[in-house]
Parts: sequence; C-alpha cells; structure tokens
Amino acid sequence: MTAAAEAPELTGQPAATPWDPALAIALTECGVRVEEETVLDDLLTDLEPGSR
Repeated sequence: MTAAAEAPELTGQPAATPWDPALAIALTECGVRVEEETVLDDLLTDLEPGSR
C-alpha cells in the first residue's frame, strides 16, 4: 500500500468518523493518519457541483 507507506504514523486515539465508521478502523489497522492539507485538492473536488 503505497499511500499508507507515505502517510504519517498514527499517534494518539483516532478521531471518530461517523460519516464512515470503517475509516477510523482502517486508519488504526494501517497505523497512519491523514492530514487534510495533503488531500485538500481531493476534498475540494468532492465539494464541486456535479462531482458525485
């Protein structure tokens, strides 16, 4: 898993992810965290009209 290999190590308790409960579990299993700044372009694209 390339993306997980490049992601920062998970420290502390994972945040709750009520919009996707499996996300916190997956990040815990992989031992990584996702910094919003590193995926900002993807997040903004998801907010664009017609992106879904």
